Amino acid sequence: MFSFMSDLMNFRRQDDDVYVAVPISYSQAVLGGEVEIPTLEGRELFTIPEGTQSGKDFRLPGRGVPHLRGRGRGDLVVVVYIETPQKVSREEEELLRRLAEIEGVKVTPKKRSFFSRKKMIPERRCSRIKNPSGATSL
Repeated sequence: MFSFMSDLMNFRRQDDDVYVAVPISYSQAVLGGEVEIPTLEGRELFTIPEGTQSGKDFRLPGRGVPHLRGRGRGDLVVVVYIETPQKVSREEEELLRRLAEIEGVKVTPKKRSFFSRKKMIPERRCSRIKNPSGATSL
C-alpha cells in the first residue's frame, strides 16, 4: 500500500519539472535492476541500468506538472543515490571484504568480539608479577 502524503514529501518542484530522490543499493547500481518509484500518478517500476553512478538523474518526459499556459507537461526527474547500509550480515561483510581484496582496496580490519578481546588482555597488558615466595606468575 502506498501513502500519497508520504510520497508527496519526496517530490521537489522546479518550474514544471518534478524531482524525486530514489535510494538504490550498491548491487543495483553496479548490476542494474528494477526499483519502485513514486510518480504524480502513483507508484511504478523503473529500470536502473547497470553501472549507474550515485547522483545520476533520469528524465521521464511529460510526467511532471502540467504547463499553466499551453499544452503538455514538465518532466519527472528521478535522481538515484546509493544508500549505504549501517549494518550488514556476516555473510555480506565477508563478501564485501572479499570484493575489497579483489579490488586491492584497504578496508578497516575485521572487528573482534568482546570475548576474543578479553582473552587477549593478559597476553598484551599484564607483565610478570613476583610473588613473595620468589616465583613469577601472571
